[in-house]
Amino acid sequence: YPVGVAVGADGKLYVANVVFSDFDRVVINQVLVFDTLHGNAPLPPVTTNAAGNLGGTFGFAGLTIDSSGKLYLTDGEGTVLVFDTAHGNVVLPPISSSGSGTLYGLALDASDKLYVASGTLYATGSNRVNIFDTRHANASLPPITSTVDNPQGVAISQP
Repeated sequence: YPVGVAVGADGKLYVANVVFSDFDRVVINQVLVFDTLHGNAPLPPVTTNAAGNLGGTFGFAGLTIDSSGKLYLTDGEGTVLVFDTAHGNVVLPPISSSGSGTLYGLALDASDKLYVASGTLYATGSNRVNIFDTRHANASLPPITSTVDNPQGVAISQP
């Protein structure tokens, strides 16, 4: 089922898709791609293996894409996966958010700072919005922690 959508500057629609087995085990993690400028024609999915998926045992929770075509995807295991969609969906180094609980929604601001909602129900210390400076080697910036309780999504108001 689709768990997140993003539209690139090139008009491509990216859909984070997770397929579960009968036992709530993830069997396929993939990002489906559609060409919205040509009748939503399907394009090759974003994958990391020959099975046509991104692997992992947890489903995705969010994705966003920047103006240069870098696709950011939370994997549910404390990592943000990064792909260069402008150059054939090349896998780039992931952004680690260890100790942050489960990663959920993502958003980028106008200066390409990446905001990642991170939380653990009934836990303390890991409920926050992590911030990464994607223009400077994904440097970790001080998180937003005040009054944040198991955040599930993030949105940025653009000027």
